[in-house]
Formats: sequence, structure tokens, C-alpha cells
Amino acid sequence: MDSDFANLEFHNFAGLKPASGWRGLELHRFPEHIRTLTGAQSPLGGEIRFVTAAPEVKVHFAFCAPDTTSGSARIRVYRGDCEQELAGNLSLKPGRITTIVIPGSTMLDRMRPETIPARGFAPQVWRIAVDEMPTVVFCGLDTAGYPVRKPFAEEKPRLKYLALSGSVGQFGFDVFSSIAARRLGLDRTSFAMAGRNVWQDEYVDYVSSVADEFDIITFMYGLNVIPKTPTDEIKRRMRNMLAKLTAKRPERPVLALPTYDCNLDRLADPERDPYFRPYLELKQVFAQAVSEFAVKANVHSIPGNSLMDDPGAIYTDGLHLGVYGQVLLGIRLADVMEGYLK
Repeated sequence: MDSDFANLEFHNFAGLKPASGWRGLELHRFPEHIRTLTGAQSPLGGEIRFVTAAPEVKVHFAFCAPDTTSGSARIRVYRGDCEQELAGNLSLKPGRITTIVIPGSTMLDRMRPETIPARGFAPQVWRIAVDEMPTVVFCGLDTAGYPVRKPFAEEKPRLKYLALSGSVGQFGFDVFSSIAARRLGLDRTSFAMAGRNVWQDEYVDYVSSVADEFDIITFMYGLNVIPKTPTDEIKRRMRNMLAKLTAKRPERPVLALPTYDCNLDRLADPERDPYFRPYLELKQVFAQAVSEFAVKANVHSIPGNSLMDDPGAIYTDGLHLGVYGQVLLGIRLADVMEGYLK
């Protein structure tokens, strides 16, 4: 890694690489072999974290869209647990460097210390969060000579949370796992994958290679596995995932999240839909695998309908969630997770 970036923490990024055509780092959540296997290129869920006393910080990004004439990538800035307002819904524009100017002083500096939220992150920690869209390049930051360092362990959440899911848990900043993590003050890592959550052995091996550092895991299956994988193979892959998540730390809570009632549960004529029967088999396989591992490890099934019981929170596709649905599911999930973290 470039020495200019050595004093920064790159969270939820495992595929940092020198950028082509720019001086900086391409931001990827997964190492290259996993990106090649799954096609999961998005940096969504990653954060650049640092602490500095600089009165102003300039953060430089480049954004390379597949079609550089259109598209944008959003970012969010947090100071500790609180979001920093950015002028004009600032986003990264393709094909050029965008500079984000962050004032070092905010209203937090004028508030009584005991009133400042610090459920997860200390208020001196700056966090630059990246949204969905390949490829984002971090080109550096300018503090006008003021020192920059990584956050200390005591400035970050004590407990770490790994979220595994399909597209329901991927898109946007306000997905349910992010809401649950904020509610509980957890340090979340997201491995959510839209359309690619099919648990290939190589992917499972990668997840298990990093899973031991996490204190709690949520595991939601994606429906994309139905048309791509025979039922017996789904069962094998699911058991393989649960076996490797529980092998070294059977006492660590793993919460399995079956899908809430979705479009395939509410069809007027289900037998005419080619995915209906495979979907029922998927639910049954998931329930059986979770029951098997619940006997020998701290694995629990949390009924999807207990977390999402408002069909009006679901988009018209009958599956994915709007912001209201994500917040509703996230807060309810946090209430459940809290019981397993005590």
C-alpha cells in the first residue's frame, strides 16, 4: 500500500489495488479471485477511517463507471456515529476526480461531551462510506500538514458483526444490517451480493478464513440460487457454509434469517410459476440445515415474518425493500441480536 495511505484504516475492503490510469487505490470488498468468481465488484459497505485535528480535510476520489458518460457513486461522511451533512447530495461523477471538503469543526465541538452519541464510534473518528458502483478510486486526502492516524481500538465498536445476504441486504446505505449495527453500536462488515449469493466453495472458504474475528453473524439466503443450482447441491453448500462458520467458534451466535413472505409466497396461481416448487424446497433445505447445526452450535433461525410483517414495506417486485422496510427490518433484527450479545 502507498505510504500516503498507511495511516488510514480501510474497513470492509479486502481487494485494494493500485488504480489503472489514476494515482490511488481501487476500492473493492473482495480479493480478486472472489471478484472473478462471483462478479461482486461493488465497494458498498466499505469505509475509510481516520483521526486528525486538521481544521479542514479534503478527500479526493475518482470514479470510473463502465460507461463514463453517465452514472454516479454516492458517498456519506460520518463523524463518530453522526452523519455529516454534505452540500447538494454530493456524489462522485465518472471520469474525473471529485474533492470533498470536510470542515474539521462541527456542532459536536460545542455540545456537552456527555450528550454526544458514542454508542459505536468515538466522535473524533472520521468515516468516509462508499455506496454501490464500480469502480471507485481513493486518490488521497489533504490535511494541510496536520497528522493523520488510524482509529485506536477503543475508538471503535467493541463487537464486530458480519452480514451475509443476497440483494435484499446489499443496495444502499440504509440496508437492514447497517441499521441493526448502528442501533447496537456494532462494527459491521457486509458481504451481501446481489444476484451472486450462491455459496460456491471458494466463496465459503474465503468467508470462513475471515469469520473468526466476528462476534455475531447473520446469514440470509438469496433466491438467485434457485434457477442455478440443483436442490442437493444447495443443501451441500448450505451445510458447508454453516459447518465452516461454526467449526472454530461454535459458541459464537449465527442467526439464520429465512426470507419473509415474498412474491413466491403470494402468487394467485403458484403452480404456474417455475420457481415456486424450487423455492419451497429451498426453504425446507434451509430450515433442515439450520436445525442440524442448532444442535451442536449457537445457530438460530429467526423467522423472517417476525422481522418484516408489513407488505407495504416491500417494493412492487414483491421481494426487495424500500428504506422504510430496511429500517423496520433492521430495528427488529437489532432487538433480536441484542439478546444473543448479552
